[in-house]
Amino acid sequence: MTSWLLGTKLVIILYSIFCYVLTGMTNLPLVLLLLLIYIIMSMFHIISSRESVKKTWMVLICVFLILSAFYASNLFVFLLPLNLLELFHQFGKNPLYALISTALPLFLLAGNIIPEYLLISLLSAMIYELSLKSSMRIARLAADNDFLREKNHSLYGRLHSGTEYENQVKYLSQLEERNTLAQNIHDKIGHVLAGSLIQLEAARLVIDRDQSRSKEIIINVIHVLKEGMEDIRSTLRTIKPAPEQLGINRLKAILDEHSFNSQMKTHLNYQGDLNCITHSQWRIILENVREALTNTLKYSSAGEVKIKLEIMNKLIKVEIKDNGVGAISIKKGLGLEGMEERTESCGGKLILDSSDGFSVITLLPVKGAENAD
Repeated sequence: MTSWLLGTKLVIILYSIFCYVLTGMTNLPLVLLLLLIYIIMSMFHIISSRESVKKTWMVLICVFLILSAFYASNLFVFLLPLNLLELFHQFGKNPLYALISTALPLFLLAGNIIPEYLLISLLSAMIYELSLKSSMRIARLAADNDFLREKNHSLYGRLHSGTEYENQVKYLSQLEERNTLAQNIHDKIGHVLAGSLIQLEAARLVIDRDQSRSKEIIINVIHVLKEGMEDIRSTLRTIKPAPEQLGINRLKAILDEHSFNSQMKTHLNYQGDLNCITHSQWRIILENVREALTNTLKYSSAGEVKIKLEIMNKLIKVEIKDNGVGAISIKKGLGLEGMEERTESCGGKLILDSSDGFSVITLLPVKGAENAD
């Protein structure tokens, strides 16, 4: 608002100087002195921080303009309407009172400058209303911005709390799994081992007197230990995830981490029997995907990456394709060479294509497919 008012006052001052030059420049030293005093008083009004001081300066300015118009030049009255509007606004009065007060000098002015005074008063009122609405709109936007900032801070706090809660849930889940595993070992394996030790101790005591009875005890212990081994295998099968679940979940985690860190969209599509992929092949796939994502982030300027995992009869095909700029010629660095070496070490092949974006295709043989042929 201040910039609007300063600009308008400057235009009015320049117009007043122009009219003053045309009228013959009477009392030139006094007019210049009063004009400089008015500018200084306006500057003090702007830089004052206390509201009471600003009101005092504005009253003094209005009185000064009336006296200057009466004793030096009528042209000082052109600056009066805008300052009156500002004065009534600072005192919280209705702007209509300011418009009424601007009409009072009409009875003291010469008839030749009354039309100009009325036009300047109207212009000052319109500009002041526009600047007032603009400042109010800026204030509302600033308030909305503060509200959104506080809301964003609140949401971030809630998100942080949710992350802590998620980590706590994961930790409690791990504790529950450990407790379940420990309980199974105690209830099954512990009892089996304790019972077997007792029976072996009994067999040792009777082995000299009754070998047949000792033999029966040992056979029974062997049978019990075999059942215990089956319980151990069953427990391990229960807690150990399937290889395909472990591999595909690691792949999803890599893509989610990349999307979070780079703001790049990633899409995963897979089809076929994931059980055909061995641990060593999963390792190659995951390392190749990680390296390809790093290269995409560094060189392609892409916004999206698509990963397609397809298990066919004899081949496992993994394609990492981005929508970046591609390349006219492919220069293999340590990253691409490492991907080729890993793939070829497992009997596979790496294919690179930069015609439409950049595409890295890893082909691996399905284990057992060669023997089937």
